[in-house]
Amino acid sequence: MKTQVNKIKRNPKQFVHRRQRGNTLVPVVIGLSIATVATVGFLNQGQELTYKSKVVLASSEISGILSDWDLAEQANGSSAVTAAITAMGGVNVYGETMTFTQASAGNADSATLTYPTDSTSSCDSLSSIFTTANSGVVSSSCGNSTLTITLPGSAGAVATSPVPTT
Repeated sequence: MKTQVNKIKRNPKQFVHRRQRGNTLVPVVIGLSIATVATVGFLNQGQELTYKSKVVLASSEISGILSDWDLAEQANGSSAVTAAITAMGGVNVYGETMTFTQASAGNADSATLTYPTDSTSSCDSLSSIFTTANSGVVSSSCGNSTLTITLPGSAGAVATSPVPTT
């Protein structure tokens, strides 16, 4: 039995698109899925950076407030600071309103600054930064994503002695 050799010689580059019909969608789907995974990773990194940058900005803002508080305490001497200093008023880094509560009469170290944050983790981070080791902080605590810092002095309980001059 004699078989015929296929007499048609096809150019391998010709009609390639016909042999690949239906296969063009697979690489596109793979590429899109890889791009989606990469995009989600970048968005998560961006969200983490935003969280960290807000904590850094908030800690800087609170440090400034504590510094201003110390200056106000020194300026008032034995008189209680009864009004919030300018830095304590208004909106903080998180877009929330800070509140100041003056010290109760005769109870030193009872003035408070309430500093709302956007999450419990932000509040915990700030609370771990502002401990009693910091000047101007009697205590700090978190509750419902709100940092409460108890400030020293401001009750007029103890008068500061003047610095001797020679």
